[in-house]
Amino acid sequence: MNMKTSPRELDGVDWRSYAAVYDLMAEINPAYQELVDAYRRFATQLWLHPDDLLLELGAGTGNFSLVAADEWPKCRVLHVDANEGMNDQARRKREALGLTNVEMRTQDVATLELPDESVTVVTVVHALYAFPDPAAVIRRMFRWLRPGGSVFACDPGRPLDMTEWARYLFQSSRAERGWLRTAWLFWRGRDVARQNRRIARSQVAGSYWRHDAQSFARAFTDAGFEVEFSRTAYRGASDLLVARKAVATAAVPLRRQAVEAPL
Repeated sequence: MNMKTSPRELDGVDWRSYAAVYDLMAEINPAYQELVDAYRRFATQLWLHPDDLLLELGAGTGNFSLVAADEWPKCRVLHVDANEGMNDQARRKREALGLTNVEMRTQDVATLELPDESVTVVTVVHALYAFPDPAAVIRRMFRWLRPGGSVFACDPGRPLDMTEWARYLFQSSRAERGWLRTAWLFWRGRDVARQNRRIARSQVAGSYWRHDAQSFARAFTDAGFEVEFSRTAYRGASDLLVARKAVATAAVPLRRQAVEAPL
């Protein structure tokens, strides 16, 4: 999932091709499904009001924005990604689910303008690393959030060992679906593997943001957030956190309970 400005196209990743089979491989990836499950638990713990705005940046094919829309049908969900191929996939899924509270917007994060303190929740999953200036995006997220609002962020901070990941995915799928079905899925999803190798090479080369859990959390505290929870995720390849924009006096909580247990 990515929201990219034109200079980032120099990394050689074909995001439209990636979008076409992204969900196919995400479906057979237990580590990715664990992220989706963690996000659903996070979403169910929120305490929101009708018409609150929930924003996802680099929203890709909608695997997280559609969860938010499903859990909070009376809230507005803004799904933003710069790649129209990703958004096309998300629209098809939105229609299949019958969700009417999600706006899909094809736009670069650098040109996205929202009123200050207009957003209640910001989600950004596996997208920040590819933004040209992740720290600037985090600062804008802080500005957009209303006091008491929350951020759910997860980002790959280290290059993936694609050979090891292929072995993990093949073995997991084979155990559930058998050899033939798994072989067919891997053939259909071969372009995802190709694009992931290009992403890994860009990470190694320093084209993308690299971080550990501590530096990832520090980027949010430097922007003014209070980090409520932080851990590694995605088999140790990603860093995940929940952060909050503090309020001087929190008359109405935006969270039902602490997030440590379910995440």
